[in-house]
Parts: sequence; structure tokens; C-alpha cells
Amino acid sequence: MPTEKPSDRPSPPPLPATSAVISRGTSLLNVWTLIALAALLAAAMQWDYILSCRYDFLRIDCIAAGIAGGIGAAACLGGAMHFTALATPGTWWLWKLLLLVQKRLLMIAQLLVMAVCVFAAGLIVFHMDIPGSQAALQNWRPKAGQAVLMY
Repeated sequence: MPTEKPSDRPSPPPLPATSAVISRGTSLLNVWTLIALAALLAAAMQWDYILSCRYDFLRIDCIAAGIAGGIGAAACLGGAMHFTALATPGTWWLWKLLLLVQKRLLMIAQLLVMAVCVFAAGLIVFHMDIPGSQAALQNWRPKAGQAVLMY
């Protein structure tokens, strides 16, 4: 029985050019789906902030939910950066430039979301008042020499 060498085997047929375009298209579809999900989680974080400012008894629960939403939004933005990197090779130079700028903007958004999460964790750990809440406004004192406008 003769043994086959790897060079004797027929090579698989080349993929059509449209498969690369479809692959980039699905990557970009995943990018925008993850960005939309991150935006929804950011809106939920905003709603948690509003509730925690309005009701003192929901303070810890809403801050914890905001932290969880922020971690989820950061994960979605990280996934969007990954799929942006998958869609970048083999594209026209202008699209490549735009996708690289988009990746950098996603990175900045991810850093900002995580900074908000760290700030919220600091509010819980150090028992600080939430900025904008009634407790924070009642405890505010003007500095020496600072003019206070009364309406």
C-alpha cells in the first residue's frame, strides 16, 4: 500500500472573494450590536443613578446595579473592539483608518465606563454621598469667601 505524501493530496478549492466580504460584514454587524447593547447598559446605569439620587433607601442597590451594568458595558465594548480588529485586515486604506479610529474611540469609552464603576465602588466603600443627591446638597457648605447665589 503506497503512502501518500502531503504534496500528493489535492489542495482545497480557494474561497470565493465574497466570503471575505461577508466575514467582514458579519464582524461589523457584531460590532454595532455590541455597541447598541453597551448603550442600553449605559442607559440602565443612568436610570440607577437617578433612582439612587431620588430615594435614599435604594442607594446601595442602585449603585451595585450600576457597577454590574458598567462591567457589562465594558465587556460589550471590549467585544466590539475585538470584532473591529477582525474586520480591519484586507480593507481599503480609508476604511482601515476609520476602523482604527473607531477602535480607539471604543477603547476610550471602555475606560470611561470603568472609571465610573470605580467611582461608584468608592461611593459604597467610603460611605460617601452620591453627587447630586439630596443628602449631598444638604451637607454642602460654601467655602470661605465664596459667593452663594440665592434664588
